[in-house]
Order: sequence, then structure tokens, then C-alpha cells
Amino acid sequence: MDVQATRIEKLLKTLLVFFQTAKLKKKFWLIIILFITIIILSLGIKTRQTFLTKQKKKTFSEGMKYFQKGKFNKAISDLKKTTELNPKNAKAHLNLAQSYEATNKLDKAIKSYQTSLKINPNQPEVLYNLSIIYKSQGEIKEAIAGLEKAIKLRKDFVAARLILAELYIQQNQKEKAKEQYQTVVEMKPFGTDLAEIEKKMESLK
Repeated sequence: MDVQATRIEKLLKTLLVFFQTAKLKKKFWLIIILFITIIILSLGIKTRQTFLTKQKKKTFSEGMKYFQKGKFNKAISDLKKTTELNPKNAKAHLNLAQSYEATNKLDKAIKSYQTSLKINPNQPEVLYNLSIIYKSQGEIKEAIAGLEKAIKLRKDFVAARLILAELYIQQNQKEKAKEQYQTVVEMKPFGTDLAEIEKKMESLK
């Protein structure tokens, strides 16, 4: 419970006891004092909430500036503060994860990606990034599961489909790999070497 709210609750209990035993004149002044006290404490709560809101915005803004400039260690410091002030900020957890990944702190990156996904599961790019780390660590089943979720959320996620096809091949699931390659060929994405993908499909026969 908030400290200010706890103080109000204690004050109300104390005043209630006094009110029950006080005489009429004292009760009148007690009501006035109680009214003024509640107003003061309420203003204190509002001021604190405003301060916290500003702090959240400031630390996130500073963290993103460092992130965009590639100063990832400084970004980590501010983004970590942001997640402490606002644990439900999925984007802050995402950017913190990317900063950890950029500094090769992969275990911390995984945790931050997972936290971001708990807050907002519908993030195909986050699932993709997490799967790439799993792939690099040899955790193929986890990588496949993440990529499968990613393409369900975003059907045109070409990069995810191509990596998923590679992992299916590693698991000797050639038909599934061919399905992913075929889907990409039918999509005809700009900048993708479709001839190379068709060669890979031929090699799977």
C-alpha cells in the first residue's frame, strides 16, 4: 500500500476513536481538522504521482537517446530504472533486452525479452529476437517454438520463416522446411533471393 494512503488510514482510525468519545463542540472542530488533513494528504499523493510520472518519462526518454546512439551501457542504466518505476512498460523491457544483447549479456537479454512478452505476448519481433538467441545457444526447440509463434502473429515475417526453415532442416523435418520456403517464394518479397531459396527447396527432395 502507498505510504500516504497508509497514513490516511491510520489517521482516520485514530480520529474515529476520538470522535466516538468526544463532545459535540469537539466533534465539530474534529470534522474541520479531518477535512483539512485529508485535503493536504490527497494533494501530497497527487504531487507524488505527478513526480513519478515525470520520472518514468524522463528515464525512458534518456534511455532511448542512448540506445539510438549505440551507447548501450548508458541505455541499460536508464532503461533499467524505467522498468523499476514502471514494470508494465513492455517497450522499456524490450529496449533493455536489446541493449543487453548488444553488450553480449544474453542471459539478462532473455529475461527482459520474456518479461516484455509476458506484458504483451503479441510481439512477433520480440519472439524473433528471443529465438535468435536460443538458436545461438543451441536451444533449437525453444527457438522453433518462438519462431512458429512469430509467424502466426505476422504471416509476412520472411526472416522468421527462413530461419525457421533452417531449424526444421537441422531437426530433419524437411517437409516443414519446404513449406516455409514455398510460402516465402509465393510471397515474392522484395530484396530476397528467390532463386537461392528454390535451390534449397530442390535439395530437400
